[in-house]
Parts: sequence; C-alpha cells; structure tokens
Amino acid sequence: MVETLGLIYPDDWHVHVREDEMLDDVLHYTETAFARALLMPNTRAGIKTVGEKRQYQAQVGSVQTRRTFRPFFTLKLTPETTPQVVVEANEEADILALKYYPEGVTTGSHNGVSSIESIEDVLEKMEEVGLALSVHAAMPGSELLDEEEDFISVLTRITEEFPSLRLIVEHISTAAMLQWVMDQDENVAGSITLHHLLLTTSDVLGRSHNFCKPVANSAHDRQSLLEAVFDGENTRLIFGSDSAPHLRSAKETVEASAGVFSAPVLLPRLWQLFVEELGSVDEAIAPFEMFTARNGASFYHLPLNEGRIKLSRLTWHVDKGIVGKAGCYVPFLAGEAIDWQVVAA
Repeated sequence: MVETLGLIYPDDWHVHVREDEMLDDVLHYTETAFARALLMPNTRAGIKTVGEKRQYQAQVGSVQTRRTFRPFFTLKLTPETTPQVVVEANEEADILALKYYPEGVTTGSHNGVSSIESIEDVLEKMEEVGLALSVHAAMPGSELLDEEEDFISVLTRITEEFPSLRLIVEHISTAAMLQWVMDQDENVAGSITLHHLLLTTSDVLGRSHNFCKPVANSAHDRQSLLEAVFDGENTRLIFGSDSAPHLRSAKETVEASAGVFSAPVLLPRLWQLFVEELGSVDEAIAPFEMFTARNGASFYHLPLNEGRIKLSRLTWHVDKGIVGKAGCYVPFLAGEAIDWQVVAA
C-alpha cells in the first residue's frame, strides 16, 4: 500500500517565474505545490511601481490555472524609488516587500542600489508603514564566495539606523549570515533554499545548472543551514526556493546565467530531505511545517493556510530536459530519483 500523508499547505516566499513565454512554461510548477508565493521583481524591465506590478499581476493571472493559488509581489528598490512609492505599495494588499538588489551582483540588478545614502528616505518610510525589506545580500566587488558574509556590514548599518524595519535576508548560504540573522531582533528573518541545503561549492564546479547567486558554499555552511531548519525552534527561518529558470542555452555557455530551476522538484525533494535527516515521517512533520508554512505566514502577517497538500511515497525520476514554449530547460537534480511526489489536488 502506498504511504500518503497530508501536510499544511506550504508557501514559497522567494521565487522567479519570469515573464511572457517563460512565465507560461514555469508558473504551473509553483502553483501546483504551493498555496502562495512571493514573486521577485527583477524581470527584464524591473517591477518598480504599483502600476508595473498591476501589469505583471495581469500577466501572471492570464496563465494561472489553479485559482486557489495566490501570488504576492515585490517592487524593485532603485535609487529612483521615492517614499511615495512606498506609501502606494503599502496600500496594495498583495505587495509584501521592496527588494534590495545591490547594483550589478546578480540577474536584473543593473539598476540596483549603489549606496545606503541613496535610499535612506525610502527605508525610513518603510520602517514607518511596516513594509518589509527583502535583501539580496551580496557585496559588490567582493570575491564570489565572500560576497554574502562581506555584506553583513551593510545589513548591520541598516538595522542600526532603522531598528524597527522588517527585514528578510534572502537565500542565506553561509554560517556567518545565519548567525547574524539569529542574533537580530524579531523583525529580522532569513530565507533558505532547497539547493543551499543540498549543495556545496564542489557540486557547482563544472556543473553550470547548479550555479546560482549566492553560490553554494562550504560543507560547514551547508551543515549549519541544515541544523537550523531541522531544529524546529527557529521561527525566523522561512522557506524561499529562489527557483530561477534559464533556458539550457543560457546555462550551457561560456558565461552561465546564475539561477537554479528547482520548481519542478521542490516540495517532494525538500520533504524527502527532512525525512532522511530526521529519521522518520513523524519526526519530520513539525519542523517541516514550521519552515514551509508557519514561519513565513507569521513574518508576513498572513493567516496560516487552511488546506493540506498530499504527498505519496512513490519514486520518480526528474526529467533531464523540459521543453516549453520558450525553449528547453534543465531542472535541478535532472535525472535523479526522488522518493516522494505531490498528489494532484
């Protein structure tokens, strides 16, 4: 008899679903596995205003198939962002954060933030109204593996100048950043991805489809992340996949695009990791639901999802290539076996 269980419907609080044909190709993976998702704003033009958010929202809605899935949105923070944009964004129930990309550190960050001074009035208004700041923590000009830890000095300055600002450090990849987040007050949180729980730098070298920013770091860093999410007591650690699809042609090239397309495997492989590491289904349920459902809802001041998603212990193999309207994608863990799968609603 096939083992099946129900879990509190999870959320993905950091995901890239792109636009146009790519959006059509990839959105269904997220809406199948998650009740809610926070969509990132670094599209080609960037989503910087409420008006641009509404245009993107309409595009997402036009390809959405599961109507109970709820997308939330972020605006891209730039030197041109004004306090009035913050006020307008805060009036939109589905905008949860402004996203801080340091200039030039990742995909779509060409017009990101170059200095704290350029956005101080915006951060002050965000602190006043309670809108969250989502941060890609990477120090421009640092060595690739040091970018995240070097950015701690910038985060420290932000929290010292704006102590009540709600801030989330996205896709934590190092033990140092994890410790920094844990040392902060309750208004500071961090998100962690599946791929940073599975990979180290050795898994990235020579494997362009595992290349992302921040780059997966050392075995010590990975172990620190694992212990933190399995703890079940860390209420400020949130699941955010940072699934970031690129076409195969953009990954298998001289200068590979940064991003891991994990959406096709996320929920079953993450659940499998919890079961394997904690030893049993019963031991895994509480910390898994804390990480994937409870903590994010609490940080973003949203109710816990009422529905449950079903997973069955059935082995399947990840596609080695997925062909869509825009072209071919290679998903994370291509060709590997996964022991659980989502039961269609």
